[in-house]
Amino acid sequence: SFLRLPAIPDAYKRFEIQLRFRADKPNGLLLYNGNEGHVETADFVSLGLANGYVEFRFDIGSGPGVLRSPLPISMDKWHLVRFGRQLREGHLQIDSGPEVRGNSRGPMTGLDLRAPLYLGGVPDFRNISKANGFTSGFIGCISELIVGGRQKALRGSEAGLSEGVSECDTCALNPCLNNGVCQPAPTPAGFTCLCIPGFTGDTCLHTGESCYPGVCGEGMCVNRPRGGFDCFCPFGRAGLRCEQSVTIVEPSFQGDDSSYIAYRLPSRHKDKFNVSMRVRPRSVTRDSIVLYSAQNADGHGDFVALAIRNATLEFRFNTGSGVVVIKSKDILTPNEWVPVEASTIAKSGQLVVRGSRYAGTSKGHTKGLDLSLPLYVGGLLRDKVRLHPDVSAPSQLAGFEGCVAHIQVNGASLDLGSSVESSANVEDCGGRAPCHINPCFNGGICRERGAGSQDYECICRSGFEGPNCEKENSVCQREEPCANGAQCRALNASEFVCACPKGFTGRRCDKIADFHQSAQFSGDGWLQIGRTHLPHKDEETVKLSFSTTERDGILLFHGPKPDETDAKLSDYLALVVADGYLLYTYDMGSGAAVIRSDVRVDDGELHTAQLWRKEREGRLNVDGVDFSGSSAGSLVMLNTEGDIYLGGIPEPRKMTAGRFETNFRGCIHNVHIRDSQVLDLFDISLGSVNVAECGQGALSQQQQQHSPSSQASSLQLE
Repeated sequence: SFLRLPAIPDAYKRFEIQLRFRADKPNGLLLYNGNEGHVETADFVSLGLANGYVEFRFDIGSGPGVLRSPLPISMDKWHLVRFGRQLREGHLQIDSGPEVRGNSRGPMTGLDLRAPLYLGGVPDFRNISKANGFTSGFIGCISELIVGGRQKALRGSEAGLSEGVSECDTCALNPCLNNGVCQPAPTPAGFTCLCIPGFTGDTCLHTGESCYPGVCGEGMCVNRPRGGFDCFCPFGRAGLRCEQSVTIVEPSFQGDDSSYIAYRLPSRHKDKFNVSMRVRPRSVTRDSIVLYSAQNADGHGDFVALAIRNATLEFRFNTGSGVVVIKSKDILTPNEWVPVEASTIAKSGQLVVRGSRYAGTSKGHTKGLDLSLPLYVGGLLRDKVRLHPDVSAPSQLAGFEGCVAHIQVNGASLDLGSSVESSANVEDCGGRAPCHINPCFNGGICRERGAGSQDYECICRSGFEGPNCEKENSVCQREEPCANGAQCRALNASEFVCACPKGFTGRRCDKIADFHQSAQFSGDGWLQIGRTHLPHKDEETVKLSFSTTERDGILLFHGPKPDETDAKLSDYLALVVADGYLLYTYDMGSGAAVIRSDVRVDDGELHTAQLWRKEREGRLNVDGVDFSGSSAGSLVMLNTEGDIYLGGIPEPRKMTAGRFETNFRGCIHNVHIRDSQVLDLFDISLGSVNVAECGQGALSQQQQQHSPSSQASSLQLE
């Protein structure tokens, strides 16, 4: 039997899967996803049981990596398995046990999965890779499948094609005690117990009062595992049974597991996440969670967390490349307001407390911050959300006890009305003068106008505006001078520059730029071509012509993505003008090759360059003259995750780790990549900034003088 679902999405670099199951037999395939083509050489992912042990296998082209649980699972009991991979590294965790990590074989890092995902078995085991490790399907029940943070439908109209799959009788073993009635339900165990009066708990084991309709008024009633219940009061209600109405301006949290606010996050936070707020802890003697959001509710995947530890603020985050811990040195004082800001950009993070900045960066690669949960402030609903283990270690975190105010995410204020998704047992700090928390940002001065909490005004510094001086007021904001979606950058109060997108040029980007076989660059732009046009598994050849009067400039670059923060560790290939000479360099991780011409090319004349690389060996041809060299060490594979750039890159110093700092100024013509014809730069490019069509006249005459008939037509590849 099997259930067929769509392939694991976006699995080329990484994926995360969560599966909840109960096994009747100790052997069988739980999950399989492969690729089209020859099954014995195709990439695949498999998960199954081998003599009671959970095995996770994945093959990205060089042989499978195999991860095995440390202990066998118990039959006839429900288990939760979390598994996934990033590049060559995989991880596997069963229930709350230790996480197992391991790598696949060989240098490959990309996983191609284009065939369907199968659950419980496959139609024919002869048509999947024998390296999957299993020859029979799974026998048992599966109650939950979460792929990339999204729960997949296993039954009903949204589920995929199935064969031999039936409803699992989760109540067959009669798990409910004391005459409780078992009902199948979409819970982790697959059932829920309806307890008779006087009994409570997940299986009606404990005695005591349990929830009944209306006991918490407008609030939510939650049974305690060992009897009794708690009321979780909604925003604006308080009291033992949520019987009191309260007005909340500055939220106050009680420091227990039942006090929190969950805010809706802005949709755009993957590339950049920034949260600023003011906090006033009533106690700093115990460690507590101030703020938390994550990719998954089960404590797995990406996360951000702000906590109090050892009487200081601490910011932790993981964007898929390892946990980063940033600690402040400012000792907190009870009942004192403290401004704090925490942010992430790709792998880098920053914590600002009372103006003091602390930073940290993770190792490895990342796809950005993936948060699907709300932003929990003050605490969280612990029966539904589990803190990531990297947040709760080394000490457990209690709920925050104290007040917060003026929460902003990515520059947008979180409104206490529309932004609140859910909350429980929140009261108001109350009884304070309006300027006591210094509500004015960016150096603004607060001036009181009355006794109410909103009776103040902010006197903003030059360049800022808004009720709390939270908005920048520059020529870009006032006049919006750049047309056609161009980005504006203010140089001062009245001057600006526009970054023109593909197809537009001019000071305000209001003119058409129609470039095809040649393109003009002004030292502040670039043209972006998809990385697949230069696959580094094959021999590499690039040919182009150019003219410039500048001593330095990046002609061609293929290396890390713009958001990569530690380019020193990244492979790259570059063709640049350096001190007036042409330089071809590449590094695969064991030492750079540097091939330099001996003829100046910054004379305004048209020059033709042709570069070639095979493994460690490289060659540069400039106007018919060959120069050659090789890289150091033993590595031969160039692993570049970014796209190909012509004429410059978004952040030269950052993306090249300070090797090159200047974008190209001049014209580039007749670009060939591999065995292509002259590329149409407009059609092939993914995008561009400040690229226009080259002028004619004198440049056209130079082009005729240096036509291909007077140049070395090609390089002989040996």
